[in-house]
Amino acid sequence: MSDVPFGARLAALLALMVVGAALDRRRHGPAARRPGEYAFLLAAGALGAAFGLACDQVTSRLSPDYFVEGKGLDPGPGFGRAVIVLSLQAGFTAGVVLGAVLLLTNQPRPARPALPLLRLLRRAAWPLGCALVAAPVGALVIPPLALPHLRDLLVLPPDRLEAFARVWGAHVGVYGGAVVGLVVAALEVRRARLSGGTAPPPPPAA
Repeated sequence: MSDVPFGARLAALLALMVVGAALDRRRHGPAARRPGEYAFLLAAGALGAAFGLACDQVTSRLSPDYFVEGKGLDPGPGFGRAVIVLSLQAGFTAGVVLGAVLLLTNQPRPARPALPLLRLLRRAAWPLGCALVAAPVGALVIPPLALPHLRDLLVLPPDRLEAFARVWGAHVGVYGGAVVGLVVAALEVRRARLSGGTAPPPPPAA
């Protein structure tokens, strides 16, 4: 699959979503869930792509070497465009994965109704916020641990090597923070569903 262009994979995903949504709509009518869930996944992917783009626009300026040596991008004239494409692809993929986990957490059960998808999407603020907070933490914590090993792997001046380590640490913080935030979001969804599923008993018949 890694040899298939991202655009082709995205087109195939969208085609499968359209077919799946149409079949679900035909089978269940207004009660069909897949159209909304697929829209939710695309919205989560868009949020992830926007976050990835913003993050990489900052870090690619702090350390272009991280993207050249670490990600294999060409440092030539098309470098900026390559960073944009890479960040959009990686961010969209991560957003879809996080959205899929939230959807699985939100599957309806007896006495535990699913949250509306808009309320569920708001829980994406947890992984995004935690990633944003953890990024500078990683940029401070990782370099002292990574620099001794990076000196053996990369031939870079000390200032550029330190910038590489800080950007690497920031990206580690983003990934780690997103995972922690996703766990918190899933627990929040579970808590909200449990409270929403506890309905008062009906009044006695007259």
